Amino acid sequence: MFNLSTPLCILTFRQQKAYIATQGPLAETTEDFWRMLWEHNSTIVVMLTKLREMGREKCHQYWPAERSARYQYFVVDPMAEYNMPQYILREFKVTDARDGQSRTIRQFQFTDWPEQGVPKTGEGFIDFIGQVHKTKEQFGQDGPITVHCSAGVGRTGVFITLSIVLERMRYEGVVDLFQTVKTLRTQRPAMVQTEDQYQLCYRAALEYLGSFDHYATRHPSNHLTPHPNPRPLAPASQLPERWGTGRVCRHPNIRHYDKDDNSCTDVTEQTPVEAKPP
Repeated sequence: MFNLSTPLCILTFRQQKAYIATQGPLAETTEDFWRMLWEHNSTIVVMLTKLREMGREKCHQYWPAERSARYQYFVVDPMAEYNMPQYILREFKVTDARDGQSRTIRQFQFTDWPEQGVPKTGEGFIDFIGQVHKTKEQFGQDGPITVHCSAGVGRTGVFITLSIVLERMRYEGVVDLFQTVKTLRTQRPAMVQTEDQYQLCYRAALEYLGSFDHYATRHPSNHLTPHPNPRPLAPASQLPERWGTGRVCRHPNIRHYDKDDNSCTDVTEQTPVEAKPP
């Protein structure tokens, strides 16, 4: 059952309550969802599922498509809808009927996530993450970004993990996926739910780093320019398979797999990896 204790405000290294991770609204919890957005001043919603997948309902359509609708105290009026290749952007005017105050809430629905598995590459998802954060910065909104899929842990965890990791690359020159997922799981269990999703995070981070060469040479002022004083990369033994040789980081449950002797070992901590363009 969805209630105000179900969503969780995610803390990041630069901002308190940067994200709200929650399950997709049900028909009976839609009013609670809009009330949560209003009370937390969350004006950007990221939806990472279709309404139906594999013949099953994954999320209730909690927004009006054409005409305004009222959810408890809040009147939601659809203003615009933009269909992009990989996502849909919807804009709503939300008015509190009690005092007449209004806000614009924008919903980004990512439509390119396959019904089974994960995207083959992280490039499109990285672009989507960038567009969400660019919109937040453009409109100067201070409230948290609300993120949901169906259960609110798998795809939601990937979005928040990559948002944090890519931000740290930009501002600190640090890559630390392992610790990021581990920390998120202390705040909301099962964040980044499957091994495929965890590996997608690594692929996407690698593709992001690979983009530095392209953007730095063609667009010197681009915001993707890496940290000005990156320290050397950590030893290859701390990197996943596509970053080097040695141990492969297989799963965030503090386990590593050594491909040389086909054995797993327990690891209590992992040193952050410093970001440096390849």
